[in-house]
Parts: sequence; structure tokens; C-alpha cells
Amino acid sequence: MRAVAVALSLFVTSGVAVAEPPVGVDAVAHDLAASPGVLARVHAGLAAASKVDLAPLAEGALRQRVDQVGAHVRASKQLPASLGPLLQVRAGNRVALTSTANALVVAEPTSDEVAFVTAYSRGGAQRISVDAPPTDRPLFVVAVDRKRVLAANLAKLRASLRALGVRADEPSAAGGYDAAKITSIRLAKDHEPNLRGDAEIYTLVAGVGPDNKPVVDTVQMPYLDHDKTTYTPNQVLVNWSHFKYAAADAVMMEEDDNFSWEELARAAAKAILAVAGAGEYIPVVDAILAAVPDSFWTNDADYVDSWYTIRKDSVGAVRTLNGARANGVLTLNTIHVPST
Repeated sequence: MRAVAVALSLFVTSGVAVAEPPVGVDAVAHDLAASPGVLARVHAGLAAASKVDLAPLAEGALRQRVDQVGAHVRASKQLPASLGPLLQVRAGNRVALTSTANALVVAEPTSDEVAFVTAYSRGGAQRISVDAPPTDRPLFVVAVDRKRVLAANLAKLRASLRALGVRADEPSAAGGYDAAKITSIRLAKDHEPNLRGDAEIYTLVAGVGPDNKPVVDTVQMPYLDHDKTTYTPNQVLVNWSHFKYAAADAVMMEEDDNFSWEELARAAAKAILAVAGAGEYIPVVDAILAAVPDSFWTNDADYVDSWYTIRKDSVGAVRTLNGARANGVLTLNTIHVPST
């Protein structure tokens, strides 16, 4: 009861009218703002890292809250308990992060459509803009570790695809394989407003396997945090030993919350199975996008760009490809990856 009373008092003092105290990650943000010792440890951790896990730094009632919210997040997303509490804190305005004095704490927005969020401090609460947060005082953002969540969800996607008869991230061919390696990549827009933090990008690389079965490889891109930035990851995008034809398609997505990965697997499998038996290479981007349910085109996941008919070049060749949506630019280098 005391926690409820504190939450209501905080809102009434600040002039913000609410029917009940904050819940979920928002409640963690509220409690962190009221815990100066923990906030000081978070501040110290952010001096050497872009994000810090909150659970090891929290204590008492705040730690209990972190554990409870983490368990709820895992349950709602059907994720294993081994992923842990999942809550992190990052700087919303690193320039002003000189101390914790007069600090604000917010929960990361749960939707791209959210324009304002509640920011908590020891003195009250206020509404701030997602796209133009304050720059004159320290701002801490409490968020779910979406990189770990995405990795777990992609594992679920691969399992669902395999269950539907689609090969997904199979072992490489013996003796090594040729691959299309990303030497640079740049996005014009990643669909993430300021307080939403880093984008969580992944790519589905699709085509037909040597056994005439459909193939979907999943490529997580944890480095691709911001738009209008060129990255040079040297990451393998296409493992050519997985594909029968010297061509494959790529669909790039930005992952958000509450999407059914089983639904995506069914849509992708249906689309690719329809063309896999044609006896020739047929681009599958349009089929995948057309098969995806309407619910996909909400905040659940964002379509970033797609690349039709990525051709297999000779080893050493470099090719720059613009996305069909004119949002992404890929530079690919064909390499040979020897067996170990």
C-alpha cells in the first residue's frame, strides 16, 4: 500500500492527474527516480557503457519491482526464464549526464505512435516530448533489452519455419562456402524516434535450397542502431551454399513489441512454398510482403527495405545495391569462407 500512496502523492504534487499508479516498465522508472543511491550507481555505470543492466544495481523494493516486471515481460513474449530480468537503463541525453541532480527518468515508449511520455523525478512528474526531450537536465531511459529479446524471437522464428518445412540457418556446406559479405550499410530511416533508442534490425534472406525446399535465413544486425549512419560490419548476409540458384532475396525489418513470430513464420513459409517448386528462380519479396497479415504493418514490426535478386558474383567482386524502397544501401563483397 505504501508504494501506491507514494506514486499517487508524486503525481498529485506535480499536478498530473491519474486514476492509478504507474505499472510495468513505467513503474520501474518511477521507482528508480525515487532511489537516489541506485540512480547514482546507474550514472556511474553509464560513464563507461552506453547501457547498464538495472537488476545488479537495484536493491530492496526496486529490485523486487525489476524482477517482477522482467518476469511479466518474459511471460508476455513467451520467452525463457534464462533471459533474466531484461531491464536496462541508458542515457536519454548524454550531454547533460554530468550528475543525477534534477534528473528525469522515463520508460521507453511502447509504440512509434506515442508522442509524449511521463518523466519522473524526486520532485514530481511531467510530460515530455518523445521527439524533443529536455536537453538541460539528466535523462535516464528504462527499457527492455530488445537485442536479447530479438535474438530469442529469431530463434523461435527459425524453429517455427523448420516445423513448417522451411530450411532456416542450416549448417554450411562441407569444405567451405561462398558468401555475400556486407562491407557497408546505411539506412535513411530506421523507424525509431529519439526516446525509442536503438533500432533492432534483422533481415530475412529467402530463396530455394539445393533440395528444392524453401530457405529463409535470419540475420540479426545488432550494430545497426541509427539511421543516417554508415556501418562497416563485415557481416555475412548470404551463405550461398544454402541456395540452389545464384540469386536470393532479402527483406529487412525493424522489430518492435508484441508481434507473433509464429504468424510471420506461417506467412513467409506460405509465400516461399508457393514458388519453391517452379524449377527456376523466382523473386519472393513480393510474395512474402503480400502474405504477411495486416497486423504486421502496425508498431509490431516495421518494414525497412528489401533487395530483389541479389546475384552471386565471383569471389572478390564488390557490388553496391540500393533497396527497392530507397531506404537502405548495401555494399556487398563476395568472399570464400573456408572450412575450419
